[in-house]
Amino acid sequence: MKEAPSEPASASADSETVPPPEPKPGLFSLLDSLISDSQNLVSTEFNLAAAEIRGNIRKLLVSMAIILAGGIICGIAGIALLGAVIAALAPALGPVWASLVTALVAIVSGGGLIVAGARRLNNATLAPERAIANLKAHARVLKRSGGKEVPDERQSG
Repeated sequence: MKEAPSEPASASADSETVPPPEPKPGLFSLLDSLISDSQNLVSTEFNLAAAEIRGNIRKLLVSMAIILAGGIICGIAGIALLGAVIAALAPALGPVWASLVTALVAIVSGGGLIVAGARRLNNATLAPERAIANLKAHARVLKRSGGKEVPDERQSG
């Protein structure tokens, strides 16, 4: 006695067929996609701005640490060198002039370190400049009308 197969051969071929293509999205679907993509873009730009601000804060902290190190070194130098230099110069200049010359040299050295740190601090900015430029570029693209090309300021600068 022959048994009939439990499934016809064509049934297994039907289970592997490609589903029919999805219909083309409608206007509302496209608008929804545009809004979603715009929200993702803005979110990404804010994340970029936050990362840029964190990097700028790191630069600011490094500059402040340099200034602090300069101040500490000035203090140590003032204490250590003043005594030794004053003792060395006192026989030739007298104790008062030896003290004044030594203090002046220590102040100039420490002041140089403070100025170097302050210059680095002046060059540091907390504003997320790249993220702002990107947002401006995206805004120009969104405002573009009539198919006119909008120049990119980032490439011209």
